[in-house]
Amino acid sequence: MVTYRKLLGIVTVFSLVIALALICTTSTARCDTTVDNETFTKSTASGWTLSGNAKLTAAGGGVDNVTGGSGWLRLTDNVTKNQAGSAVYGTAFTSGQSVQVSFTYASYGGTGADGLAFYLIDGATTAANITTGASGGALGYASNVSAGSNGATNGYVGIGFDEGGYFSSSYVGTCNPSCKGITPNSVVIRGSGNKLMGYNFLTNAPATIQTGSRSAANTVTITILNYKITVVLNGKTVINNYDISTALGQSVMPGTFKIGFSAGTGGSTNIHEIKNLSVTSVTADYNLALTALYSLSSYFGTPYGSFAAYTYNGSMYYAQGLASGGFLVAWSDGSILLSAGGQWYSTGLYWKTFTDMMNASQVIGQFYTTGASYYGGLYGGLTQGLATSGVYYVQGFNNGTALVAWPDGFLYIYDGTAVSTLGYQSAYDGTAYVGVGSIYTFTNGLANVYSGGVLSTNNAFWK
Repeated sequence: MVTYRKLLGIVTVFSLVIALALICTTSTARCDTTVDNETFTKSTASGWTLSGNAKLTAAGGGVDNVTGGSGWLRLTDNVTKNQAGSAVYGTAFTSGQSVQVSFTYASYGGTGADGLAFYLIDGATTAANITTGASGGALGYASNVSAGSNGATNGYVGIGFDEGGYFSSSYVGTCNPSCKGITPNSVVIRGSGNKLMGYNFLTNAPATIQTGSRSAANTVTITILNYKITVVLNGKTVINNYDISTALGQSVMPGTFKIGFSAGTGGSTNIHEIKNLSVTSVTADYNLALTALYSLSSYFGTPYGSFAAYTYNGSMYYAQGLASGGFLVAWSDGSILLSAGGQWYSTGLYWKTFTDMMNASQVIGQFYTTGASYYGGLYGGLTQGLATSGVYYVQGFNNGTALVAWPDGFLYIYDGTAVSTLGYQSAYDGTAYVGVGSIYTFTNGLANVYSGGVLSTNNAFWK
């Protein structure tokens, strides 16, 4: 029977490593992570198109220009009524790329309306064609048909933080099959639209929207994963896994998206501001977790059901069911946990570092192949451990030795009694070093293995 505390001693990961290599080299997978990070605290915001009443408060003449680095993106102010402002990032990302969006917003200083929105538009929309939606309850995203005011160009989905309540009403966009009516203090999702057409009401949920000041600003995390939208406000899930792909009135999903913010005021006013935006692709994490959990599940019987992603307090985690009734979880901190028999176990594995594991496996494999007769065969599989400096990888051999890929990026050898360094350029560059079963020479930081009359080059810098 498998003892979970000894999992590291028995798990082999070669099939997992091969699967990862395929994922990260196919044209359909994205292994990058950051779409955009923008604080909006400075006098410029590279790549962003500001329209309508939008401005950077740290720009010349702005309210924060004298304390550079402390600014906000201000979408509306409290000086005049019936404002709308927007900001759209010019770099598009693929629509199949799931994203997690985090930002801080403040709404204060006026008479309490109307609200702000985060939205996606067709990525093919050029800067010259970007427009701000209608003012007031449309929040700068949707249209106001009765007033003849267009919505944001080529909108796909808008998530509103609605103070006044009109973003849920029939005054804005369309209502198919119906709208909720005026619903103050709510998070609202509206669908795709262009000019006067569309922007259908989809769903809403109650929340405290107005902050009253900058110092009391709200934090938002929006996750769009496999067409499902989750909205977390100040650590509380407000909307959970709303499926935009099944929503009525949605246009065909474009090939790419651009992100935007907007806000609107009408008869009432408020300052609406944004800062500290982070937009991160979660597709790479999804693929890594899928590969890890599905591969490991074979060691506990048979996978059961579908791999799925979830959010908890704004963080993503992933789960794969097992036929035994338990399940494996790729937790947000990078660890892999096992639930079995009503108990939780730590597997000692870390799903976010499987790219490093692939590299370590390849380099260790080169060294092992060169000195195979000395090592006497593999002992167990490549395993992981966690040091204070990060995750390391160990491959044991039948003669009691091991190769270790350390978090610093260098390869080490354990000869049964002590650990020796392979590849420190400062110590071994241009010199010969006698290792276990072979002679290693180091030139320009590379380890060259001499064995059996053959000199082969191996990169000791395994990362």
